[in-house]
Amino acid sequence: MRPRGILLAPLLLLGACRPPAQPAPDREASLEAAARAAAASTPAALRGDFLEGFRMGARMVWEATTQRRVPWLPRMGEPGPAPLPEAARAMGVVAVDPGPRIEQDAATGFPIRFLDPAAGGFGPGEVAGFAWALAPVRERLCHPAPLPALPGGEAWKAWHPQGVLLSTPGLQVQVHLVGNALLWSWMGNGFPPQHAWRRAPDWLVPRALALRDQALWVATETHGAVALDLRTGLVVALQAGGVPAPESEARAREDQRKQEAAEDLRERPQRLARAGRGEPAAMLELAWAAEEPAEQAAWFRKAAEAGDAEGMYELGVRLYQGRGVAEDRREAREWFQRAARAGNPKAREVLAGLFKEP
Repeated sequence: MRPRGILLAPLLLLGACRPPAQPAPDREASLEAAARAAAASTPAALRGDFLEGFRMGARMVWEATTQRRVPWLPRMGEPGPAPLPEAARAMGVVAVDPGPRIEQDAATGFPIRFLDPAAGGFGPGEVAGFAWALAPVRERLCHPAPLPALPGGEAWKAWHPQGVLLSTPGLQVQVHLVGNALLWSWMGNGFPPQHAWRRAPDWLVPRALALRDQALWVATETHGAVALDLRTGLVVALQAGGVPAPESEARAREDQRKQEAAEDLRERPQRLARAGRGEPAAMLELAWAAEEPAEQAAWFRKAAEAGDAEGMYELGVRLYQGRGVAEDRREAREWFQRAARAGNPKAREVLAGLFKEP
């Protein structure tokens, strides 16, 4: 069985916007006048929060355009679920994940930040201030590409625990599910690989994947298909039902799995002999061929202790997730650091993404 690499990178929300015109010298005075005018109809008890929110929303637009970034778009969202009573929590009751929703504004291409005034903060004022500051520069900012369309049946590939490789003309995407993160890397038209990831709650656990219109489509068990923007990981489209079932792909993968298992069984005696002589490559082959997580983690540890950088990285992944070994994130960090010093690029990405190490 061949190893599948795991790549992790921070979720970036940078955009290529044309620089706006330089603001007028009296910008702050104009902001204050607009904020007070907008707050005039707000109840006195809420006026202070509204004014602060208005200033915050306007300055968010100014800062983003000055730094050539796509600004967040504040939008009033539905209030979240009410806090559970202590008695309910004691009985093990948990709040239900509301499921996916569109996270990118179709008209502007801005990522959306949903606001709930009941949770505190300056929701209504921030929305008003953002709209006021956006109006004069709106046409200078980037506009989104057309929304992605649902791929056809032949484009879908069944999910596989070792990851899935997707290809379209000029684009290749490798996808993995690691713990509570969906990770993907892609290479388009010969350019160097790029990486992204996002949290994977229950509604984002994949059963099939596809590519179309620069979006990664994820077919889920409970919420239809979700389209993620390749670059940012934002949810840009939802399809409630009608997702093709990739049954032929699933059968092909099962046949491949059986062939690989038979090959692993034939080669196991030789691999054990090589591992006994201290060959890290044989230890890695035994790890990837192992069906039980504990056995896999044990062989990765042997390879790591023998000085193999890939073994160090893979052991760190399993220690971080508690997969096949007891979860120990402190030891995981130590193995990631050793792997990075040994030249493993994936370990450096993990340190930067999970532990914020340069």
